[in-house]
Amino acid sequence: MPQNWKIFAFVFFVLCTFPAFVDDYVLRSLLARSFVLGIIALSLSFLYSWLGMASLAQMSVAGVAGYAIALLSVNANSMGHPLPWGSAALIALASAIGFGAFIGLVSARSRDVYMLMLTLALGVSIYYLLGQNVVFFNGFDGIIGIEVPSVFGVSATDPKLFYFLTLILAAGILVCLHILRETKLGRAFLGVRNSERRMKALGYDVVILRVAAFSIAGAIAGVGGILNTWYFAQISPGTISMQSNITILVIAILGGMGRSWGAFVGAVIFVLLENYSSEIVARDRFNLVIGSTFLFVVLVAPNGVAGLVANIGSKRFRGFLKSFQKRFRA
Repeated sequence: MPQNWKIFAFVFFVLCTFPAFVDDYVLRSLLARSFVLGIIALSLSFLYSWLGMASLAQMSVAGVAGYAIALLSVNANSMGHPLPWGSAALIALASAIGFGAFIGLVSARSRDVYMLMLTLALGVSIYYLLGQNVVFFNGFDGIIGIEVPSVFGVSATDPKLFYFLTLILAAGILVCLHILRETKLGRAFLGVRNSERRMKALGYDVVILRVAAFSIAGAIAGVGGILNTWYFAQISPGTISMQSNITILVIAILGGMGRSWGAFVGAVIFVLLENYSSEIVARDRFNLVIGSTFLFVVLVAPNGVAGLVANIGSKRFRGFLKSFQKRFRA
């Protein structure tokens, strides 16, 4: 078993024990919220680290899935057509994949800042489309009172259940990406990142590969968008505003876009600052705090916090893991 799988299993085990030690507020408002934002940020990190592409519309993709699940669930606005939550989740996920593929089709031939501007334009367009359509999406008021599904009679609003739901989905996505990396498609993605010209010479259609990558990123963001809608039990265009899309970019860079798990590290940092910065400065100066933290991390650790931890603490952590295994066996 590879060493990184042992570390992953150990961290997952530790996270599974958290409900026994922390209260419901920490579980839901800090940890589960971090997993939700981390999943959405992971869709951006995937595009950047696997194909060298950046998108400023990943929160918009998540919002498409969020609106879909809202309209296919019972809600206080009596909008849409309610379906069983399993069918609603699948359709919402498909809508996010479709919108992700559309973004890929539009922006796949662009590069660098031009891709950023194109994806940002698409994100802003969907924001105004949803905000100005009152008949189907209730305009800027959004959809409230969304019914959250239950599992074995326990509502997903239960902090422990929602925590484990977000934890399992986050871990499952990381495992799927690890498996994908070893496939022919995954190697083709990495090949496009390393040398697009060489991949074209080998007969690969780079545009199709990029659209496929945006579709996969859409699926990841869609999972986060569904969870985000269940978390708040409501959704509005403010959820997918330009500021929200930039927030996802900040989270991905803070954690480190070169590593999948960095998205969750960045999400934890952001959520902690969001909840506790008001004890240091006034609430309306939160953007100053997150901006200062962002600049500090970029200057000290250009590869993000995850990159810094991996470079400094990996050997120490692996030594601790080996000693822990020896004690457990003894």
